[in-house]
Amino acid sequence: MSRCCALARWWRVHRLRANAPNAQVVVVGYPRLYTIGGTCGIFGLSDTERTALNSLADTLDSVLADQVTRAGFTFLDPRAAFDPHTICSLAETWVTSLELDKINESYHPNQAGHRQGYLPLVTALAG
Repeated sequence: MSRCCALARWWRVHRLRANAPNAQVVVVGYPRLYTIGGTCGIFGLSDTERTALNSLADTLDSVLADQVTRAGFTFLDPRAAFDPHTICSLAETWVTSLELDKINESYHPNQAGHRQGYLPLVTALAG
């Protein structure tokens, strides 16, 4: 990380702590997208491509967890909760597949993912 970016990051964390010293900051990670070897019909990505996208989510969460912990905040990892509900799974899917009419929602958690995946994690943390 460059010196400029590190300083900007430090300043944002410092301002947050100064403005809300008792706040518990929680950063929620990103789920894996695909079930490997799942049922996706005849169209779509190969298992190799799905594995690469899942690896990207793992890398993103690893970096997020590291940076969040360094800042003294809490990281919530949603992957275990979402794994049975990824695209191509046999269960209810909690992640939106590629949908051209809803491109901004593609590859993001859907309403079920927020309600049944993220919400229980945050609720458990709140006690």
